[in-house]
Amino acid sequence: MDIQESTAHQKKHFVEIDYLRCFAILAVIAIHTAAALTRVENPANFFAVSIWQNISSFAVPLFICISGFVLYLSYNPKLKGNFYQKRFQRIIPPYLIFTVIFLIANIFKSYVVTGVFQLPSFGTIINAFLFATSNEHMWFFLIIIELYLLYPILSAIYSKLAEKNIDWILLVAGFIIQIFWNTFSGNLAIFINGADIYLS
Repeated sequence: MDIQESTAHQKKHFVEIDYLRCFAILAVIAIHTAAALTRVENPANFFAVSIWQNISSFAVPLFICISGFVLYLSYNPKLKGNFYQKRFQRIIPPYLIFTVIFLIANIFKSYVVTGVFQLPSFGTIINAFLFATSNEHMWFFLIIIELYLLYPILSAIYSKLAEKNIDWILLVAGFIIQIFWNTFSGNLAIFINGADIYLS
């Protein structure tokens, strides 16, 4: 590792990352604002807002790139033995807490609509914890958990390829996998506890 790379690993905080986070946050706000405005019946407004919403869709990928960059600075060139422990201590507790909160909120929401208290089925509860189905916004937790699970593997593959100066293969492979996933994942589903869980 050369001096420049070593210095990069020692530098734990980049102001530019804070700017990117702010930019991504603004994009998330734009997406949700546009989602509300698409209910306007004026076709011209709908077209303009749809463009606005699609342009802002870089927000989540940017957050994922930031997370990957910060992980690289924190744990490379050598992953520490407590990697999973430290990462999951930060993500699993809020994931579990918010899953429970949304499951309870869904009970009251159903009561407001139907006038009947209806507890979720065992399958619904299992799916909520395993696949973040308690609320439509919970999917981001799963993406971060997947990133943490895959990061050591991807890091090891990258290191091996970088030693041979063919690390570009990982980028090409990721691009191809993404194309196939976007094309076919909408038809992929698993049947668990009486519910179809789509993998897209």
